[in-house]
Amino acid sequence: MAIFNTLRGKLTASFLLMALIPLGIISGASYYRAKASLESTTETMLDNSSEGVIGKVDLMIASRVREVAMLAQAPGVAASLESGRSGEGARLPLPRAFLAGGDLPGVRRQDSRIAGLRV
Repeated sequence: MAIFNTLRGKLTASFLLMALIPLGIISGASYYRAKASLESTTETMLDNSSEGVIGKVDLMIASRVREVAMLAQAPGVAASLESGRSGEGARLPLPRAFLAGGDLPGVRRQDSRIAGLRV
């Protein structure tokens, strides 16, 4: 090549190499540092988010356990459990207030279907 035969071409090529090599090294180092920082930040955020979700699920489960405990204390449920009736054909006697649209303490109407009560 005729460019590298002249002093001007040789100086241009050497200055380009001297500028591009450190630029490549610095760019590569900053890329890997930014990648590691981003991964660390993402992992921390996901950990914090998962802890929040775990807390919400724990609260929901504790609430449902309390509701089931209150339902189990209802006289009709306790009597049914003591008599041993279970299965698809079993009907649990419910208080009249519940059948009339009232509520058992701590039990929502849609939860009665989950618990296997036929209303």
